[in-house]
Amino acid sequence: MKHTLLTLSFVFLAIGVFAQSPLEWDDFVADIYDEMGEDESAAEALLLSLDELRQHPIDLNTATDDDLRQLPFLSDNQIKDILFYRERNGSLLSLGELMLVRGIDAVTRSRLSLFCRIDSEASSGSHSPTLRHLLSNIEHDLVVRTDIPLYTRAGYRAYPDSVLSSSPNKIYLGNNNYHSIRYSLASMNRLYAGLQIEKDGGEDAFDYVSAYIQLKNNRGLLRNVIIGDFRVGFAQGLVINTNLSFGKLASLGSTAGSNRGFTRHSSMMEANHFRGIALTLKPAARITLNAFFSYNDIDGTYRTDTVGFLSSIKTDGLHRTQLERSKRHNLTETTFGGNIIYATSRLQLGATAVHSHLSVPLLPKSDTPSTLYRLYNPSGTDFTNVSASYGVALGQLTLQGETATSADGGIATFNTVDYSLNSITHLTFSQRHYSKRYTALHASSFGEGSSVQNESGLCLAFRCQPLSHLTAQIYVDAFRFPWLRYQASESSNGFDIVGQLHYQPSDRTTWQLRYRLKSKQKDVKLADDDISLYYYTTQQVRLQQSQTISPRITLRSVASLNIAFHPISGNSVGYGVSSLLRWKPSIRRKHHFDLALAYFHTDDYDSRIYATEPSLLYAMNITNYAYHGLRAALLLSVQPLSRLTLNAKVSATKYFNRDTIGTAQELIDSSHREDIQLQLHYQL
Repeated sequence: MKHTLLTLSFVFLAIGVFAQSPLEWDDFVADIYDEMGEDESAAEALLLSLDELRQHPIDLNTATDDDLRQLPFLSDNQIKDILFYRERNGSLLSLGELMLVRGIDAVTRSRLSLFCRIDSEASSGSHSPTLRHLLSNIEHDLVVRTDIPLYTRAGYRAYPDSVLSSSPNKIYLGNNNYHSIRYSLASMNRLYAGLQIEKDGGEDAFDYVSAYIQLKNNRGLLRNVIIGDFRVGFAQGLVINTNLSFGKLASLGSTAGSNRGFTRHSSMMEANHFRGIALTLKPAARITLNAFFSYNDIDGTYRTDTVGFLSSIKTDGLHRTQLERSKRHNLTETTFGGNIIYATSRLQLGATAVHSHLSVPLLPKSDTPSTLYRLYNPSGTDFTNVSASYGVALGQLTLQGETATSADGGIATFNTVDYSLNSITHLTFSQRHYSKRYTALHASSFGEGSSVQNESGLCLAFRCQPLSHLTAQIYVDAFRFPWLRYQASESSNGFDIVGQLHYQPSDRTTWQLRYRLKSKQKDVKLADDDISLYYYTTQQVRLQQSQTISPRITLRSVASLNIAFHPISGNSVGYGVSSLLRWKPSIRRKHHFDLALAYFHTDDYDSRIYATEPSLLYAMNITNYAYHGLRAALLLSVQPLSRLTLNAKVSATKYFNRDTIGTAQELIDSSHREDIQLQLHYQL
């Protein structure tokens, strides 16, 4: 009885403390984008998928292992800790009870508050809902967005016919406005469906259409089925992973981001997904089977010097000029494969096999000194990859990894050892070796390079919570590229060191300090025209403070300093400061007004400052600032009706040392630019 009363006391204390400091979505965006570093497109696509999950949060009392793997900031051990706590103690009373879960630190708890909920009604029964229940509990969501630039880029100007006859790609085919329509429905965390339509600025029509329907079940043989567009991720991602993951600091040896199985594709990202059918079966308690088939039209760039071959696959989704239009859907990709997993409480064994066929063969250009680094890039029409994976839990020690091979004999392996010294201290060591001959069209895993190829590395990561309000993380990653790579005409080396402190002295104030030192060898052209490898080194320092001034007013301030060292030209220094003020005039209604101001000053593009600012729903404003200027943005979000939200954003950037912005067709003949974004969000 005494033990029960003590436990309940801790639970109610946790409820009170946790409820006082919910994490704002904008703070989460800033943190995660900073962790992902310079990969802007990957950061934006990942955050867009998480933004949808934020609209339909996971019920922790019914969540399965696969449900929690949708959250890439959770490690495998953290997922196990949540499920074990629920199994031992029963349903959670509130999100505040996460304070009692071993291995869930303060930062992770605050992030979970954005994507999880506690639904006592849903957790009261474990039976599967009937079709009637699913159809009667459908929630609809419609989002319509328009972006209106208040300036003219070079691609929209009028040119004489004599110019266009020789350079037809100087102009864009459509107007400069961006439009998108997104419709989705969800029912009881079991049934999902969606439709996305998009027109990029410069395109003359809505040329992107994506749709899906998904049915999930926690019991029975069929656990998950998706028809339409979906993403795939198995094991460590060495064979296939089109799910997006966080950077090295957030990963810390976690495979949750890559081992997410099948997820619906609901973003406006036009590449890196499949179209067809995906199934997850549970024929026995310890066995899971995954299988998928995809037939998809994709974009490709044909070689001009060799008829009938592609030089590369185009993934940006832009079709604004005649040249870009000619690359749209000019080949098809057929991909099929599967995965089998045998899992107990301490052991997990898996096998994955995937085959892809392109209707047009790939043949990257590699016959010149400047293109020789592409010699081992994927080529041909057929690509087959198989792998074996494992996971072993031995008390406080966890081992996991995957080893894969491609049809041409290339090998890729990634292995991690995670040791929990106690509930608040974790040490992770990882090893990776991706041979230069290993090729996989849809692989993505832990590493420095953009592909699972031509890289070896060792990474040591440490995370601890020495005080209840302080979380510290650090990793040291040393890597080597055995074969040539872009801007490195010999085998090259590098290292990456990141440290981060997260301090929350009170329920109203949060501080975060982050330091990064990164160095990689690149080619440098010397005075005598010789080319030698030298280390390019960058240092980044970022200090952020979030302050809840009152229930209606919050303030976030960020200061950044970047130093890039060039072996010939010397140092390039950049710094920036920014502030975001949010005002909620009503506690009950969801009105809010955000004002963001930023000042930046960099010597050149090498010392650019990465930053985020308030954005519309399902829209990320992730950019970098270079040179010298000011940035201001005002976001207005009003809710005239309980189910209707209207959003509008006005932004402006002014440069003090530039007369033009951008290059080529994106050139703006001005030192300033202004944009308007409008959005309608209707829920039913």
